[in-house]
Amino acid sequence: MPALLRYGTVFAAGALSGAALMTLLDPRSGRERRVRTREQLAHRSRQVQHTVQQRARYERGHVKDVIHDAAVRTHLSEEPPLPDEEGTLVDKVRSTAFRHSPQELSHINLTAAEGVIHVFGSAQSEAEATDIIQRIRAVHEVKGVISHLLIQPEGEPSAS
Repeated sequence: MPALLRYGTVFAAGALSGAALMTLLDPRSGRERRVRTREQLAHRSRQVQHTVQQRARYERGHVKDVIHDAAVRTHLSEEPPLPDEEGTLVDKVRSTAFRHSPQELSHINLTAAEGVIHVFGSAQSEAEATDIIQRIRAVHEVKGVISHLLIQPEGEPSAS
């Protein structure tokens, strides 16, 4: 029985091959069938190529992610330091609050801690000191102002 099955399989394969060759080599419509078969094979080939390229791009991205995660976990990649928020806030206050009167900055020193501006230096009058504090308070990211200003009229000598 196994020999009969083997011969039957060979016979069926031969019959199918013969039918396919007759269809493609037929003098009347064989040329049209060959062209259509060639176009179908080319289309399938392009589909496979496109799928392989898509998968390769996906895998390349996945490998980059794995390498990045490994570098972060092992601290091999240097992350840029965070900007100095306090210095940035002081610079913002200087440029915003003292935009129209930069000469006042020569008598004033500013520092920042957790969004609170500390003002050191001297003012010529109480009104000028109040004006300076109000201008600093008006800056967007300032959470508070602590004044360490000394009132020193222009004609009085300093106590240094």
